Amino acid sequence: MERAVLRAKGDTVREVDVPTSGKHDGRRGAAGHFHLPLREFLKGAERDYLAQLLTQYHGGIARCARHASVDQATLHRKIKAHGLRADEYRQNGRMH
Repeated sequence: MERAVLRAKGDTVREVDVPTSGKHDGRRGAAGHFHLPLREFLKGAERDYLAQLLTQYHGGIARCARHASVDQATLHRKIKAHGLRADEYRQNGRMH
């Protein structure tokens, strides 16, 4: 549930904010996400990965980029494409 709150935009947690691994729709078992097209699964996995990086490094783009082994411009582009905002992962408006 914490991940869903972190992913939510605004004050409302929507279904799209709930991490894929936490959804139970009856079409898949504990084995995985086989009902999803590969492209959709990979997109969700990438978004979850980026959100986890941003959480771990408190929104620090340079540290996230180093960890992910990508340049900062690529990371910015991917974060934007997934509707994430690094500043939302910073605590008290500053890096920790």
